[in-house]
Amino acid sequence: MLPLRQLPLVGIAAICLFTYLPHQRALAQESATLGSVEFSHTPQIAEPQAVEGVALQASNRGLGSGPRGGAPVGACCFGVGCLQLEENACTTEGLTWLGPDTLCADCPPVPECPTDTIFGQPPSAPFGSAGAGTSEFAAGIQRFENFGGVGGSVVALTWYGFDLDLLPNGMWEECEEFDNTFEISFHPNLSNRPGPAVCTYTVTATRTPTNLRYDGANIVGGTGAELNVYEATLPSPCTITNGFVSIVGFGSSSCWFLWTDPPGTLGDDFSVCVGCTDVAQSLDHAVCLQGTLGGVTGACCDEATQTCTNDVDILDCRSSGQRFVANMMCENLNPPCGAEVGACCDDSQGLGAGCLDGVLKADCDPSLRFEIDQACQFIDPLCGEPTGACCFGAADCFILTQDDCESEDLNWLGPDTSCFDCPPLPECAPGTIFTQQVADIIFEPSAFTSEAGSGFQIFENFSGVPGPITSLRFFGFDLQPMGNGFIECVESDPSFLVTFYADEAGAPGTVLCQHSVVATRTATGFTLLNAELNTYDVVLPEPCIATQGWVSVLGFGIPNCYFLWIESPDGDNRSIQVIDQLGQTFINSNDFALCLNGFIGGATGACCDDATGTCESNVSIENCVGTNQRFEPGATCATLSAACGQPRGACCFDVLECLFIDEDGCDELNGNWLGTDAPCLTCPCVIPCPDNGVPENELPCFTNYEDMVNRGCSTAPPTFSPVSLGQTICGTTGIYSLNGQNVGDEDWFEVTLANFDQLGVQLIAEGTMVLSVVDSSIGCPGVTVFEELVRPCEPVSFSGFFSAGTYWIGVQPAGVGELPGCGRAVHVDRRRAGVVRWRCAIRQRSGYGRLCDDAERLRLDGHGVDLRPRSRRRCGYRRREYHYAVDCVAVSVGMALPHSGHAPDSLPVRS
Repeated sequence: MLPLRQLPLVGIAAICLFTYLPHQRALAQESATLGSVEFSHTPQIAEPQAVEGVALQASNRGLGSGPRGGAPVGACCFGVGCLQLEENACTTEGLTWLGPDTLCADCPPVPECPTDTIFGQPPSAPFGSAGAGTSEFAAGIQRFENFGGVGGSVVALTWYGFDLDLLPNGMWEECEEFDNTFEISFHPNLSNRPGPAVCTYTVTATRTPTNLRYDGANIVGGTGAELNVYEATLPSPCTITNGFVSIVGFGSSSCWFLWTDPPGTLGDDFSVCVGCTDVAQSLDHAVCLQGTLGGVTGACCDEATQTCTNDVDILDCRSSGQRFVANMMCENLNPPCGAEVGACCDDSQGLGAGCLDGVLKADCDPSLRFEIDQACQFIDPLCGEPTGACCFGAADCFILTQDDCESEDLNWLGPDTSCFDCPPLPECAPGTIFTQQVADIIFEPSAFTSEAGSGFQIFENFSGVPGPITSLRFFGFDLQPMGNGFIECVESDPSFLVTFYADEAGAPGTVLCQHSVVATRTATGFTLLNAELNTYDVVLPEPCIATQGWVSVLGFGIPNCYFLWIESPDGDNRSIQVIDQLGQTFINSNDFALCLNGFIGGATGACCDDATGTCESNVSIENCVGTNQRFEPGATCATLSAACGQPRGACCFDVLECLFIDEDGCDELNGNWLGTDAPCLTCPCVIPCPDNGVPENELPCFTNYEDMVNRGCSTAPPTFSPVSLGQTICGTTGIYSLNGQNVGDEDWFEVTLANFDQLGVQLIAEGTMVLSVVDSSIGCPGVTVFEELVRPCEPVSFSGFFSAGTYWIGVQPAGVGELPGCGRAVHVDRRRAGVVRWRCAIRQRSGYGRLCDDAERLRLDGHGVDLRPRSRRRCGYRRREYHYAVDCVAVSVGMALPHSGHAPDSLPVRS
């Protein structure tokens, strides 16, 4: 299964959030995106536009082309468009009907700037897209629109927008604003950011509805929002040729002002927003600055050349880079022409304190932070915001604020820390005899689940180990699955099952050593996706001798707190992942961080070079670690488990049995030898029908086969095969093509309980199947009381007490993908009494495989077993070589097929 991926380490532009203080709402968006409707007679809802505001359009959702039944018609206005329609056809679309016998010439025009405008950006028409952004004190959002070339003093303003209320569900609702109070301010342009205000006014605007409605999918009622014209005369003129104007609503806290935009041909696609996710915005705003051209003289400073001229008319000093100050002489300018001016910040005084705007660089103490051409509220980081080392793995570091660092999921060490303080990459301990170092977080590694309760297990290979293995170190995360991702959890029980396997044809084979251990977990200080990387150290109860092979580290602690094993940049780009519930084994190109510790030497035995067929006895282990060399401690060449140089491969037996031996040895055991280097994973599963088995009495499936025998509720009428308690049914199944579609052969059986009784079912099959038990009391499709995935050759059983009645038992293939063919053997046992018991067909090591007594079952329950009225006994992973080896392995309870998909198998990493 491929690892999930995360967004890259960049700032994510999103809709701003803020606290809805006056309204007592938890969180609200500063703006919303409303879908648009294309102007055609066939309604087509467009995708929402990703803007920091409202997207609005005129609507024509299937307008009729003319009157019906003689009803009076009139002008139906929508922006700059119009149709002659009857009233109902117009108003049901949320458009404006002017009355009977009216003409399109009577439709209201899109407003234009007044005639005395000296800088103008009128609003967009409803026909075509338009946007609007919140600028309201109650929302915590203030917008600034830039302007330039103003050739006179500003004495009045006209601007355009909407009065809307943002509901908790994210929808907008038109509202009536009774308090048209606004704050208007003008600011110089400091490096594309507003500087300190040069004029600030609190005014009461005159609001005039325009009769123009702008449609949006997120506006309640479907009639759109009406554009308003706002007008205000300033108490005193403001003289500023270039800069920013801000207009903020100060009226009702539940009725906000949304500032609309001009047509795309006007403006520069730039504005500034305080309180939004992004300060810089691509939304322009419709505003008209009014006044009289010329008639004002003063000092004209060209900041670029640092030259200043007195008694200049404002019309001659309004270009970009020129600063005009009315009624002022050059020698009296403050700051002087060409001087370096900006924000002077004392970071030691705390956030939001100790910052002054408009300070000359010469007047800012050299020990303080000076930001040229900047205002305090826009400098980054903000004044007083502490910075420190932001560690990106062990290879990179930046000095950032805590928010900037943690927003990128990196590790912030604290205020005033240095990059020299970043922790080093964790390494293998002294005494390591095999090393695959942990990948640096900077390279965005993946981590894969290897946890007993998850059904995911990882196997990593190793080679060239010159002595007994006494301890391990590995690296990873403790994470709880949540949806399609993970959150960090606290693992209070760091128990692991550590298993070493012989390498058999490039796959885990015979179990060499297996230990249930408790790891010492140490946090490393490195984080990935807000999860801390851990080092796990394990001491083995006794040394394990394996010069090469495979090792599995399987978490056995809290059921929902998974161990995820992190990648290593070292290795051979090969590992194996077993997904229990899919019954599948995957070969991955990932390697995993692993340190095998021990000492060199300390064991002697037979050293066989299988490539040349040469063997030597009494060889010290460190002298037998070559790729083709096989070391067997304590053995001689004459007593090797398989003769040196003899080709070996999988020797398969019925039901869970496989040996990796030579062909002659397999023939002596009456096994099925699959050939040189064939791994046991490739053994076919063969299910013979027992002597007491009853045939299913259904033909094997074939192309265009129509099953009317026992397809259950999938046929009309439903069809079931009756069975009796105590019977064993043998049948076949498969996936076949029916009318060009892949169909799984379903086999459904019906059993009746005369009284309250216990019903037991066991299924064993050659392919991956689904076993279902359904209560039929309400008829088709019934109520599923048990559903379980059954892997090839691994029996699954179910037992529970039920009331008298009829129950359906279903057997069907687990997937409908490629056609595997029909005719695979299946047989099902139905028994009256008790839990079905069998011995797990795994190798006998320290008593593993025996049946559990009640006390041991309870101890297993502490590892996440769910005591529901069902039981399932499992013999381990895939084949006998892959198995759980705790003190008792035969019983687990209630491991049902999940209803909403399996937990994720890997840690999401950055793309």
